[in-house]
Amino acid sequence: MTDDGRLLALGAVAAVAAAGVCRRVGRSMGSPAVFVRTEYQYPDGVPGDEDDRGFLFTRAVETARPSGHDYDPSWDYEPDSFVLPGDVGVDAVEGVLPEVQRVAGDLGLGAVRVYYAQVERGQAARYVDGTSAEPILLLFCEAYRNEWNPVREIRLSLLHELGHAYLDSNMARTYDDEEEEGVERFAQTLDRTVLDEFIDRMGEG
Repeated sequence: MTDDGRLLALGAVAAVAAAGVCRRVGRSMGSPAVFVRTEYQYPDGVPGDEDDRGFLFTRAVETARPSGHDYDPSWDYEPDSFVLPGDVGVDAVEGVLPEVQRVAGDLGLGAVRVYYAQVERGQAARYVDGTSAEPILLLFCEAYRNEWNPVREIRLSLLHELGHAYLDSNMARTYDDEEEEGVERFAQTLDRTVLDEFIDRMGEG
């Protein structure tokens, strides 16, 4: 790459950091297009230096509204500083988020935000407890780097974590294998009755 090419590439990254990237993504034939936006969130809204790009996240633009909570992932997690807009993982999230947002709406949940973060060892994604009003999902893109179909796996992970958010909204989390099995079945089938039956069993206990 020439020096001019390098300058153009650096300029593109800087522009994304400053303004975010907005893409139009179609959900399905006959459905209206959904705009998704990937941008950086900075402490106090102020960009840091070149080594502190902030916390990268993706959201569906049309769902943006005052947050149902004031949780900031930077309180408890470190951003995945190796992830940039345009990476495979980010592109995958932008592609599947319209469906994930639609499912969230069907479950009575609010706007979903996906933050690219360093999560606990052995995890690829997680739902942040207490944020079900507007679910915050954390994703560690490196975990999907060697997947044959990262888009499929990221979609299933986000839907799985959305299942946890729905149980949380109904105060029915048990943090055990039965819950994990239930939300995984939901992610695979999108059958809400799987989650509702789990909630009913918790109410009977």
